[in-house]
Amino acid sequence: MRRAALLWTLIVLGLAAGDASATRSSQPPVMSSACSDTSPCPLHAGTYRLGPATVLPGLQFTLPSGGWSSAENSGGELKVIPPGHPEEWLLVWMDLVAVKSSGQSHGTPLRGVGRTPAKLIAWMVRNPDFQIVSRPTPSTLVRGIRMTTLALGISKTARYGEPDCPANPRCADIVKDAK
Repeated sequence: MRRAALLWTLIVLGLAAGDASATRSSQPPVMSSACSDTSPCPLHAGTYRLGPATVLPGLQFTLPSGGWSSAENSGGELKVIPPGHPEEWLLVWMDLVAVKSSGQSHGTPLRGVGRTPAKLIAWMVRNPDFQIVSRPTPSTLVRGIRMTTLALGISKTARYGEPDCPANPRCADIVKDAK
């Protein structure tokens, strides 16, 4: 389950794996998948590749400077944290379902919310538990990969219902893996 505490930068996308024609010796190093929120992996400036059993095996990306870190690199999520902004995250997810965002039974998958990027984004924009910081915008990644980006925060009216969730910043569940 994914719980937001401040600002999540969401990327909803469908990506192809990295260039299969690249030779093994010319590929960048595989990014560690042993990273977690309690033990983030430091990332230096340079190009990284996602390995097997990650959200998008073969995906390559370049970080412009050091100081970034990763708090997850698994089959369900890639979470990259920019330097100096520990509460802002770049997240890449695949195969998601919307969940009840707050209150009793929060985190329960919602029926009636589609699983396409357009349906999930429409639900996020309408949900009063979320504050839209940056409206959904069509974007293009390298090699013409199309996606939609938005910045999402938790509204002041969200009532998560768990004692470990602070009053400021608030908490809300957003999505979870469909599996």
